[in-house]
Amino acid sequence: MKENSPLLTIVVPVYNSKHYLKECVNSIINNEIKNNARVEIILVDDGSSDGSAKACDEYSQNNDNIEVVHLKNGGVSKARNFGLKLATGKYVWFVDSDDILLNGALSNVIETITTTDFDIYIFGYLLKNKFEGTNDVEKKKILKISKKEAIHSLLDPDFATFPWNKIFKKSLIIENSISFPNKMIMCEDMEFCYMAFDKAKKFLLTNSKLYGYRKNGSGASFSKSKAHFKDAAIANFDLCEYIEKNYPEYFGEIFKNTVVSIVSYLYKYNNSDSDYLKLSGFIKTHETQCYKLSGKLKVEVLLFLHGKYIFDIVGFIKILVKKILKNNVTLT
Repeated sequence: MKENSPLLTIVVPVYNSKHYLKECVNSIINNEIKNNARVEIILVDDGSSDGSAKACDEYSQNNDNIEVVHLKNGGVSKARNFGLKLATGKYVWFVDSDDILLNGALSNVIETITTTDFDIYIFGYLLKNKFEGTNDVEKKKILKISKKEAIHSLLDPDFATFPWNKIFKKSLIIENSISFPNKMIMCEDMEFCYMAFDKAKKFLLTNSKLYGYRKNGSGASFSKSKAHFKDAAIANFDLCEYIEKNYPEYFGEIFKNTVVSIVSYLYKYNNSDSDYLKLSGFIKTHETQCYKLSGKLKVEVLLFLHGKYIFDIVGFIKILVKKILKNNVTLT
């Protein structure tokens, strides 16, 4: 890293975020930075059409450390990957444009970067629908953890497979050719994180909440496209397969979610899809474990394995009901 290079690059993919963008960017530039450490901010406009692109340009004009790039709409993975290519910082932080950094977050991260060598720094997050008043970071101990403990954190909802509550050493990502999968529109975070964790050697973790994640309800289940279910199934399958092979003691913690995502996929796809054999095969090869499931999920799996005709009818009814509900929402 060159002497004048920033310690940290914050990559913010932006797509039609005008209602939240100001709060997001202000939470970054208004965060206190100790020792005048250089922080680079890259706003990647992903073909916004709501005025977000103009807002990004205004931030760049008024702040020397903010760079803006405008792309044709290609999805959050493409935007993050492009921002990563432009990043010149030693470490990279992926921040979503409808979220915020809590007060004191940057000081925490910069101090950690300057005092400890790490590949990935994992921290907590605050989940809210709205952010009002002061959201200060509660200082808690930063721990050095093993790779096994780090992998387990991916299965812990307090940390999970989000990229935005983690700081990544850029060289780790670049040297191992890790990127967000451009073709996925859902759960691309899961793919990126487990691949990065697999290659990393030095991990830090704190229970301090540095990040504010906004759950605004805009992604209602009605609006999910068919591809969403496929992406979720593939991502969960890939992570589950990795866990089963390398950390089998954690397999039980991810198995149920994997089955749920694959069953949802199986309702919508048949053997004409290129991933059908792989995903349906997971259910078949783990039939014994599936018997230990309970309730509705167990019934669905048993129907798929031993009553496929009924399973397909149930799937058709599910799709029909969702279409009716979606049309009712649209009409009202």
